Amino acid sequence: MISLSFFKRPFLEIKLRSVPEKTLLDQKRVALAFTRCFSSDEGEIVLAYLRKTVFETALHSDAHENAYKFQEGQRQLLVSMLRWVERGKSS
Repeated sequence: MISLSFFKRPFLEIKLRSVPEKTLLDQKRVALAFTRCFSSDEGEIVLAYLRKTVFETALHSDAHENAYKFQEGQRQLLVSMLRWVERGKSS
């Protein structure tokens, strides 16, 4: 059985400034923000780490169904992030 106590406490507290809804709906600005964020040396290290840990991690055949769902959610999020980065590069 997997302990979920890790998810019950805030392990990372980041205070975000409020971003206007209009900005979030501007897809070009969002794409450029992703590209700027992940185009630095540090950003590329983060993306390489995420690719390695998300795409190259396999679950054991008897893993719980929820583990597979969680892993698929991670993959979908990372694919979405990579697409935003590419959109920003082509803008």
